[in-house]
Amino acid sequence: MSTLFKYCAYCGGTLQQGTVSRVQQVCSKCGEVFWNNPLPGVVVIIHDWRGRVLLGRRSKSQKREGFWSLPGGFVERGETYRDAAIREVQEETGLTVDPIGLHDVISNLNAAEPDTLVVVLLAWIQGDTKTEPGDDFDALVWQQPNTELPPMAFAADEMVVRRFQAGDWNVVSRAGNNFTDGEGI
Repeated sequence: MSTLFKYCAYCGGTLQQGTVSRVQQVCSKCGEVFWNNPLPGVVVIIHDWRGRVLLGRRSKSQKREGFWSLPGGFVERGETYRDAAIREVQEETGLTVDPIGLHDVISNLNAAEPDTLVVVLLAWIQGDTKTEPGDDFDALVWQQPNTELPPMAFAADEMVVRRFQAGDWNVVSRAGNNFTDGEGI
């Protein structure tokens, strides 16, 4: 079990290993459980009619500098996964996209970093197709199908791009099913 925190956010007590349903961090003072859940993220397959996929080279400000990845990032509080995908693509590529569907969901179990649960979306470009690297990328490239991939930052991104370029263009469901305040329960 990785320990992300040393002190309780509620009372300041020391966190210790405890067992609830699994081994978790538990406050020694108030008993609050810190679940250490995976962080939600999105990546977006932006593609054209020729099957090319847009990749970005990670900039100096990012982990895995110089390696390539799909546009994406973390879902922020109060934001839907679809809105996060649109925002991340805009920040990283300058493009406006319409997520057309859910392609996959991937669990990344990382020993040295927090685990993530990543929603993979397919998207079409809306409007101007001029790309401009920004935020997390210092270069963008349209990766041709059936060509060798550049060094990828994340194994999951590499798997997704390879499967997509091999013809797996499946959309599991239309992007956009979001619920608030228990209405989807």
